[in-house]
Amino acid sequence: MVYRSRGQDVSEMRGWQLHYETISKLQEDLLALRKRFPTHGLCLGGDLNQSRDGYVWPWGRQWYGTRQGRELLTTCLSQADMICVTEQDFTSTGKLKNKSTIDHLCLTRSWASRLLHVDVWEAELLGAEPISDHNGVYLNLG
Repeated sequence: MVYRSRGQDVSEMRGWQLHYETISKLQEDLLALRKRFPTHGLCLGGDLNQSRDGYVWPWGRQWYGTRQGRELLTTCLSQADMICVTEQDFTSTGKLKNKSTIDHLCLTRSWASRLLHVDVWEAELLGAEPISDHNGVYLNLG
């Protein structure tokens, strides 16, 4: 099977290499948006494939993802004048029971200054199965 990303064969790349490449492409896109719309606020949300809360799980792992991936995303966001607003440890506060969030919301700094509330919720059960293996995440701006 051939896996493609932006028209290129990426079959030989390992998963985290693809992740780093995706962050690089995201950075290009965010910088292009910021250049074209310098006064607009931006919100980026989705599965960013990394935990950013620092919670240490009982089995000794602190993070999902890699240090390099987190550093690349932090740099990407910083260069686009954005920050991730969902880096809280939602597990220690009891809002998440069995995982750190890898789904994040990122805002331009101008919008982040208007942040009133950010929160998460566990996936609910639909019959015997959860509707997702990810938690939900939301924010309120003022």
